Amino acid sequence: MTEVRPDNRIVLMDNERVKRALRRMCFEIIEQNREFSDLLIIGLNKRGHKLAEMINRNLLQLECETGGLHNIDIHFDPDDHINKLPDTENANIIIVDDVLFSGKTMLKALEYVLKAGEPSKIQVAVLVDRGHRNFPVEATFTGLHHPTKLREHVQVEFGKNDESVEVLMFPRY
Repeated sequence: MTEVRPDNRIVLMDNERVKRALRRMCFEIIEQNREFSDLLIIGLNKRGHKLAEMINRNLLQLECETGGLHNIDIHFDPDDHINKLPDTENANIIIVDDVLFSGKTMLKALEYVLKAGEPSKIQVAVLVDRGHRNFPVEATFTGLHHPTKLREHVQVEFGKNDESVEVLMFPRY
């Protein structure tokens, strides 16, 4: 059942649904990536990195080792120390973001990844895919596919200590 809050924000995913979606995504990641020794998980910006941490924890609970967890902040220069990635040559990469919309952020992330080497495979994991692509980017792993109107905004919110997560949608005026 959809919950509408007094401020007109609609809860698309509550904390339990987010946890189930992330766990399902992890099983899909395992199925599509048999060798985990070179699997690098890269979170985009702040919320993508938090989700990447959650995915990494889930994979470890499922006894799947990864090659590490890294972060890219596309608001910084690609040569900035914040965006230094390990050598990505022949690695299997999963780029994690909270919401996939136009694809512009993901294209910038690909630029950073490719500067660090030529990976064997790049996959995209997003909690919410809301459609409206301007660039040719598709998610490999998706928690929720929720087509929206252009004037709607989808936001992933983390509670204190990132213990709870919910996905909210609201109109933008």
